[in-house]
Amino acid sequence: MDIQSLSTRPDEKEILIIPFSVFKVMKIKRNYLDDSTASISIEIELEECEDVIDDKKESESEPTSRSLSLSSSDNDIKEIEHYVKFKQRKYLLYGIVGILTLAALLALTFIFIFTFVVKKSSTKNTINKTTTASETNEIFDYYLPSGCPNILNQSNWNARPYLFRENLTTFPVTHIVIRQLGDSEPILNQQDCIRNIKDLQDFQMDKRGWADIGFNFLICNYNDDQQQIYRGRGWINRGAHCRGYNYNSLGIGNIGNYATRKSLSTFKSLIKCGITKNAIVQNFILNVFDDLQTALINKIFEAAFISLQGSY
Repeated sequence: MDIQSLSTRPDEKEILIIPFSVFKVMKIKRNYLDDSTASISIEIELEECEDVIDDKKESESEPTSRSLSLSSSDNDIKEIEHYVKFKQRKYLLYGIVGILTLAALLALTFIFIFTFVVKKSSTKNTINKTTTASETNEIFDYYLPSGCPNILNQSNWNARPYLFRENLTTFPVTHIVIRQLGDSEPILNQQDCIRNIKDLQDFQMDKRGWADIGFNFLICNYNDDQQQIYRGRGWINRGAHCRGYNYNSLGIGNIGNYATRKSLSTFKSLIKCGITKNAIVQNFILNVFDDLQTALINKIFEAAFISLQGSY
């Protein structure tokens, strides 16, 4: 290189700094002194210098760097292990939450099925069974075998709706209770019979608080020639006519004159109908209210009872 001038100052003679490197000037040869036409006027011999400070820093920092590297590696391993454990706990938590959610859904499904399907079906079956039993009883109650007399239902004599019904606890019944109704207006026709029966129902429901008219059947005679049977509580329902016998008997109320042969025939046909449809046992017991006013009528009924039993 061509250098026009070279500093001779001691602090500039020893070291020449070139970018990115540090060199020490070892020898300077001035060729222009020997040969003024030399192509290289000055030759400088340089020796690269080592950066003592940097080497020292590097040597000092190497153990620290290794330590930091090892420490960093340990920390990385610990962080990885912590992260893996965290992920495992998270997945475990998700699993527990999923299981609990599934259990809750299954419980709700079971409750729903039990409440709206099983219970409803059970209730429906119970209602159906109750309805079926009720319908069966009603069909049996209103069914009349061949040979039975005509019986006017409550709708035919405009009866009030009953409040409730209880079935007889003994069926077929073992007792028949006959009761002559008290003083009443003269019976001239069927309208008189219906009026008397309706008055009796009103009295027993309003004054005595009963669920319906107390008798199972009522027999009404008018003009000593016509007899009609009226349905009260029917064949299968418990009556309210004789304390101690209501649960195992049919109560028959008598309206009008029962001293005639036709009156006794109507009574016998009703009893025979009950035996035929298996609502009355064949060897039933007849109970009458025996007092001074009805003694004759009761004896006639007793005679009819003996005659009726003799026919079986």
